[in-house]
Amino acid sequence: MEPALPAGSFMLAKLHPKNIKVHDVVAFKHDGLIFIKRASEIKSDQLWLVGDNPHDSLDSRSFGWIDRKNILSKIIWH
Repeated sequence: MEPALPAGSFMLAKLHPKNIKVHDVVAFKHDGLIFIKRASEIKSDQLWLVGDNPHDSLDSRSFGWIDRKNILSKIIWH
């Protein structure tokens, strides 16, 4: 999530958040890996998550909408 969250950054996260909004940064699980991305669009049960560096980011543009049940946490401080 560079440049917003450089490698090695410390963060504080809220587990199992219920109130995710567009522009929030979340951690989620996809294909057994954990990613940190920003919410760009939100449907009732799915989120479109993108990285801040569009030229070098594996995100919803590659793997599609993410089910809300796969959201692990919302980053609340960094």
